[in-house]
Amino acid sequence: MKKFILFLIIVAAAIFWVKNFVLSGRFEKYLDSHPNPAFNAKVEYIWGIALNMAGHNASSLYRLQRAATKYEGQIAADAWAEYIRVLEDTGARGKASEQSALFLEKYPNHEKADTIRRKMSYYHQGL
Repeated sequence: MKKFILFLIIVAAAIFWVKNFVLSGRFEKYLDSHPNPAFNAKVEYIWGIALNMAGHNASSLYRLQRAATKYEGQIAADAWAEYIRVLEDTGARGKASEQSALFLEKYPNHEKADTIRRKMSYYHQGL
């Protein structure tokens, strides 16, 4: 029983430390100084998706936009497509339409480009 209580104390301390590390902005500073941008982009992208799944849409939009604009490559394109989806889910259709047009200019052959084109046609039809 003592080992279990000690385990719970350690887990609670670790959760408190991680929460403090993230909320203080130190984790973002760490990502900015990390030498491997491919790692950073994946972390920001997954973090944005996790925040969206947890219902923290504003934080999710910030993370996904950061991943889409700060980095290059497939992860950046995926993050931008996810950013557009979260905008739609939050009811910001005007901004989603604007971002969709920009996305299609930069990534016309992306795997989600056809889906975004269809959604843009819905916006223009007023659906």
